[in-house]
Amino acid sequence: AQSLGFSLIHEEEHMQLSREALQDSLGRSPASSLPEGFSLISWQGATPGELIEEFAQLRTNMEVDVPTGQSVKAPKVWSVQEVRSHDQRVSARGNCQWVSAIQAPDGALAGYTLIYSSSDSTELEQDDTYILQKYRGRGLGLPLKLHNHQQVFEGVSTFSAVTSWVDAQNLAMCAVNKALGYQSLELCQ
Repeated sequence: AQSLGFSLIHEEEHMQLSREALQDSLGRSPASSLPEGFSLISWQGATPGELIEEFAQLRTNMEVDVPTGQSVKAPKVWSVQEVRSHDQRVSARGNCQWVSAIQAPDGALAGYTLIYSSSDSTELEQDDTYILQKYRGRGLGLPLKLHNHQQVFEGVSTFSAVTSWVDAQNLAMCAVNKALGYQSLELCQ
């Protein structure tokens, strides 16, 4: 491809966590490793009405902050209506979503992560994980993802693995995934 003039603008690590590896990592309590004052909340399916506005803002922030290498992508702005529409589309396809979020000591959402099921696959997809910049560096990513993975493990008996794509330069998230037991499958360019 490079000899034809293509250039590499973004790399993502394709990672996978088997059901067995997830079960092995679930002996830890996610709340025990949270800094004082932070708490974890979760929901399955539609976003709760009292959180939807903040959640929409977090999703918009993630779109702006997500590492994309040199690729140019207009960030999506998530409105309350867009979150509702998205939730409805996921449900209408026969899929499910599990979301966990971290609440800061003042009650504001500090970050979130989500996993989707697909009605035509036994693999689940780990999608966004995002921590607001002002809360980064406090070790929130691992307990957040662990909490959501526990929620999924307790609610779904038939999945074979969880698949994730992480920007290769996002060393913090790659480390979180490896701590959970994810294995690298390939480097996507």
